[in-house]
Amino acid sequence: MALSKTLQYPTNIASGNNDYFMVGIFNYEPPNRTGSQSGRDTKSLSEIFSTSRSKSTRNLKRSLSNIILPMPDNVSDSNAVTWDSDSLNSFQVAGVKAAEDLISAFKLENKNKKADVAAVADKFLRGAGGAAIDPSIRDVVKKALIGQAINVVGGNIDAQSLISRTTGQVLNPNLELLFKGVILREFNYSFTLTPRDANESSQILQIISTFKKSMAAKITASSGGGQGIFIKAPDVFQPVFMQGSRAHPFLYSIKQSALVGMNVNYVGTGSYATYGDGTPVKMQMQLRFRELSPVYNEDYKDVTSGVGF
Repeated sequence: MALSKTLQYPTNIASGNNDYFMVGIFNYEPPNRTGSQSGRDTKSLSEIFSTSRSKSTRNLKRSLSNIILPMPDNVSDSNAVTWDSDSLNSFQVAGVKAAEDLISAFKLENKNKKADVAAVADKFLRGAGGAAIDPSIRDVVKKALIGQAINVVGGNIDAQSLISRTTGQVLNPNLELLFKGVILREFNYSFTLTPRDANESSQILQIISTFKKSMAAKITASSGGGQGIFIKAPDVFQPVFMQGSRAHPFLYSIKQSALVGMNVNYVGTGSYATYGDGTPVKMQMQLRFRELSPVYNEDYKDVTSGVGF
């Protein structure tokens, strides 16, 4: 079944100044084809569905299909980034340099390997501020280093515990909260579908079928003509909240997304009931979108209305 250009439920919901939810369907394009920092052509996406009032619906003809639905039963967003605690004591900092020295000093042809290790340990302590440390503590730290070496061959010695047992102290962990990375946002929407006539029944059938078909992977032929060697990514989706012919002036924007989950309950009334043509009286459709790329600070530069991403 070929994709229809525009599918709409309920009838005429996009007329006037109504609020509604629209999803454009596009062919998937691999990232990094345009050299953008985010790995995707975010500029063209903003042109497709810009939050600007003057450009909100331009280039819609580029989509394979547009599906217009009423506002979801739930409209919410959640933004998050990954931060986590991390520690790095002064000996670990110095250890980076000491490791380089150890590799250089520990020569296979040198028979006095113990002296080499001891020299590196002394240098390690000096790099960690060891000159100001009491000699007895310096000896303890050396033992801790030896304990670490024993762990390599199956021992179970904790350097921190060894220092604490000997001196009643522990190394300052310099604990900090550090940025670890970004996450991909996910949106879950639920729609109640209650056809009132044959036209709306047909539109709902095509909407469900189009979502199912577009989210399915594609079997393609390889360059050598061997079918089934590769599978191609499904189509991707651009959800947008609309008000009349423009992007919604207040609600959040969503980046190009994959439809990663879809569930349809054809018994929305609690008991099975259909019209004469077999169309269920009431259905519940749930869609789960996940953005293809994270939200970056730079994505807000083209936002001219609404709360942004």
